[in-house]
Amino acid sequence: MHPVAAVMLLSASLSPPALVAPPGEAPSGEERWFEFTIREIPCGFMSRSTTREGEVLTTRTLERLSVQRSGVPIRTTTTTRFRETTDGRPLRVELTRERGGSDARRCVIDFDDALITVTTDRSSGDERVQRLPDPGGWLTPARADAHVRRQVRAGAPRIEYRVLRTTGVPGTIQDVEMTRLADEETGSAGEPSDPRSHWAVRRSGEALEFREWRDPAGRLLGSELVTGLGPIRTTHCSPEHILTHHPVPGPELMTEDSLLGAAPALDTDDSRTGGYRVHLVGSPGLLDRLPANAGAQRARRIGEGAWEFELDASRSSPDEAAASDPVFTEASRILDSKDPLVVEFARRSLEGTGPDRLTRAERLRVAVGRHIREKGLASTFDTASEVVRSRSGDCTEHAVLLAAALRADGTPSRVAVGLVNAADRNGSGQRFQWHMWTQGLVDGRWHDLDPTRPRRFDAGHLLFAVDPLCDDCLPRPYELLLGLVGRVRVEPLMIDGAPLAPDGAPR
Repeated sequence: MHPVAAVMLLSASLSPPALVAPPGEAPSGEERWFEFTIREIPCGFMSRSTTREGEVLTTRTLERLSVQRSGVPIRTTTTTRFRETTDGRPLRVELTRERGGSDARRCVIDFDDALITVTTDRSSGDERVQRLPDPGGWLTPARADAHVRRQVRAGAPRIEYRVLRTTGVPGTIQDVEMTRLADEETGSAGEPSDPRSHWAVRRSGEALEFREWRDPAGRLLGSELVTGLGPIRTTHCSPEHILTHHPVPGPELMTEDSLLGAAPALDTDDSRTGGYRVHLVGSPGLLDRLPANAGAQRARRIGEGAWEFELDASRSSPDEAAASDPVFTEASRILDSKDPLVVEFARRSLEGTGPDRLTRAERLRVAVGRHIREKGLASTFDTASEVVRSRSGDCTEHAVLLAAALRADGTPSRVAVGLVNAADRNGSGQRFQWHMWTQGLVDGRWHDLDPTRPRRFDAGHLLFAVDPLCDDCLPRPYELLLGLVGRVRVEPLMIDGAPLAPDGAPR
């Protein structure tokens, strides 16, 4: 698999806060262009402009992102139009996202007094409508930009404001906090220098802090997010630069740095128990924020940036409270367990199965593995009903469909994210690769279930994070994984009681 966050979150991570010109500070029609890069490799661009018709401002944003996963191109195009009055009253948001030129998804947010209505069109053709109370106190794009520009010009050491999410969990509020780090000047020797301010930016619901630079007028010049994939940067540029450098295939995410070395002889497909030493090179504090003791796994810290993971595939972990927690039982946008397609898939898969809950969970696990015929990398976190229809996807789609099918059958569920020891796609042997599987709650205990593997579970898995995938459960754990990619090293110690040498071979 991919580092799941790399495709899921790149668009959100790369996109800076609102850039449109506030009323009276720039002419209508101002347009700004930005290039996205990963490891200095162009991977997309964004343009943003504002137009005015009478008392209505329309902010239009176009984002294009191109990356590769094992040579498979992943391309998404997102267009957003935010309409508001010149005095900052929101009217409507229209967002359309296309993948590979097709499979368009549309989200519309309407505002009526104190109510926010979010209408989502899914690829299945049906709509999902949510009505939420407007909490107030948030700024529209033009207002947010005006606020930031004024504060930058005034020399403020700290800037805070709230905006409305239009992606991720549309209609919810996000707090933005900017801290001035320094005032800098750029320019080579003998050349005029350009003053700019340097800021640390944190957004609620997002785990990683990023940096951005602004000119004296408060306009964004660029931003940077440091990840294990390499630096992800946004850089202000001209439209001519975009035309010259794009379209491009984009950087390869499945690099040697994102696939963790393990001995080619290490085969864990049939293993029941295993022991590993996990080293994190740089940013050791990231592991402190990830759950490691759940399902089959137990872990303990043994030093700075070093942990020992112990696996028993037949083991489960107790969690009595989870059975009554709606985040593990109710349908969500991704785990649409009440969708007729998902309900019918679960019913059909369980025909002739008795009442034992673990047996039913295992039956669903096998059914998901058989149902998904096209084991490809082109999907990017499809909903469960979309997976039923397309019958395609990688481990993410397997985990999502199984989690939704479990809920459709009355079993609480969540997804698990970590590493799996699996065959390298180039045939060079086994490697630890980023992976997703499912956990089901049976008799008050979490059991690991991997529909991509020949057995229910094996000791070749290392758990870093769990997520119920509910609509308002933030932050997502995947952003933390962006900080782990390329920094984790796995040292196998034992498989099924047999000690291993550092290269994974039997001692």
